[in-house]
Amino acid sequence: MSDPEGITVEEAILEAISDSDPELPNQMFKVAHRHFTQYRRIGLIADLDKAISMAIKAIDLTPESHPQRTPRLINLSVYWHEKYPRSDPQNGEGFKTPLKLRETRLQLFQKLIHTEEQFLISYPQS
Repeated sequence: MSDPEGITVEEAILEAISDSDPELPNQMFKVAHRHFTQYRRIGLIADLDKAISMAIKAIDLTPESHPQRTPRLINLSVYWHEKYPRSDPQNGEGFKTPLKLRETRLQLFQKLIHTEEQFLISYPQS
């Protein structure tokens, strides 16, 4: 299936999903990644922008405890790197969202460590 066909199929599935469906963020991220893949092949910035905006929406809808939240944040950071590859130090505005996402990843990592510490305290090893 070509990129445009894949995007069309995934977008049709997305349109059919209700806003309350727990699969909504998953499907939304699939569409985002299809746009990113198409951007990589063709190079249209509109695809990259669509991938970024849809990935952000999908992440916003993904609960913090969801196992796919961190991989989605990592993928989004790759999308941002494509858009802003260390080339424009004057572009502070364009880096606000990636920095916020980095902070979110750090907070999730800290929560994970805290949870692990609590587990080890609750169940000491003999």
